[in-house]
Amino acid sequence: MERIDAHGLIPSWWKKTAKDVPSTFNARAESVADKPMFRSAFKRNRCIIPASGYFERKTMPDRKQPYFISAADGGVLSIAALSDRWHSTDTGETVLSCTTIITDANAFTRGRWVDWAADAASSFASCGHAATHTLSGNAPL
Repeated sequence: MERIDAHGLIPSWWKKTAKDVPSTFNARAESVADKPMFRSAFKRNRCIIPASGYFERKTMPDRKQPYFISAADGGVLSIAALSDRWHSTDTGETVLSCTTIITDANAFTRGRWVDWAADAASSFASCGHAATHTLSGNAPL
């Protein structure tokens, strides 16, 4: 298993430095297949990120309060994602990067965990769907 060197996708075709990549921490599910920054990875490098949970931040009057969101049964969350390998022409290094795919928060996210969940939430896959998704290059999200 390879280690992810960067969270935020650096597309394989990127010609500038890694520092010049715009924010690619998340990819919107509605446009991931069409946006130039994500579409080649969407065609070739879909993946699942297993996670014990993730942080959502609730806006408070004086700060943003982080909350850890996890499965009620303590199970593993399967987060839809994209990955890619980028080769730096300056240093010759190869960087494996990834981005999570997000969508509008749905009733599952808002109702089960918190009423104030962010406007966007990670896309989750069931375990059965995750296995199909990682084995098939054209499996739907």
